[in-house]
Amino acid sequence: MDVPMYQEAIAHYFSGVAISFGDRMFSKNAKKHTERRMGDKLKGVEALQYLTEVGLNTEAEIRTAMTTKEYRDAIRNAREYFRSNSVDVGREPNRGVRGLAAKIPELIAQYKDSERINPLSIRRKLAAAFGLEFLLDASVAVSQVFWGKGNAITAIGESLYQGPCMFAGFATGRGLLYIKDGLFRSKEEKELDKIAKELTKDGRLLEIVKGYSPTEKVKVIEGKIVESKPIAMLKEPQEIATNTDGGDRPSILEKVAGTVNERIGKLRSSIEERKRRKAEEEEKRRTELRSKYDRY
Repeated sequence: MDVPMYQEAIAHYFSGVAISFGDRMFSKNAKKHTERRMGDKLKGVEALQYLTEVGLNTEAEIRTAMTTKEYRDAIRNAREYFRSNSVDVGREPNRGVRGLAAKIPELIAQYKDSERINPLSIRRKLAAAFGLEFLLDASVAVSQVFWGKGNAITAIGESLYQGPCMFAGFATGRGLLYIKDGLFRSKEEKELDKIAKELTKDGRLLEIVKGYSPTEKVKVIEGKIVESKPIAMLKEPQEIATNTDGGDRPSILEKVAGTVNERIGKLRSSIEERKRRKAEEEEKRRTELRSKYDRY
């Protein structure tokens, strides 16, 4: 039975909306992962704040800080923050096959936890829509070859309007999720997103994270590096600190860094209080449930 064109278009449109919602449901951005997501965001924002404060120091102080474990941990957490927001930070250096093998579980976990369709750009969403449509057309071609059912040529032709319909569904689904996030996400999570945006909007931290490469051999004497292999930073140290004699610093970073620590402290307290109240409510619910069974 032939289905009218407009009905097929509507079906593919709503398929796109459903895929967009399913993309969210099976990622860590789903509501059930709220606590975990907020913890990851807090860790990422604290890393961004630390890197911001380091960036306000002199060149020598920055190079000294880059040799510490705290700095390396901050870089790693900042990378995870950017990746969770679908920002390309390049690949961390690995040492041969062992290094790559050690990263495979991490890459799998990252793919499993992240949304795949929703964060894509408009062009990539359109490509994904046509890719899915042509994949379905391939199944029609197989059916035609082996069972004589379906018409692959007709199916490919229909993709010319089905693809844009699915793309429109992707865009609608993403828009609805955006509205939902704005209305129903907690004020703590919204504040974390706001702080992260303030810290990263000038692009300095992204460049620092993308350019960082850990050293293998570094000696530090009285706060100064006297022997080291090259450390990848920004193209010019002056992009991090305008001079080395304690003069002016980048005004945007300085302005933001002055208030963020206090805001992060308040957020941490608020998140901990939320966890405590939730644990108390859960314990109360279990106690009431047990009491009902104890009556029998």
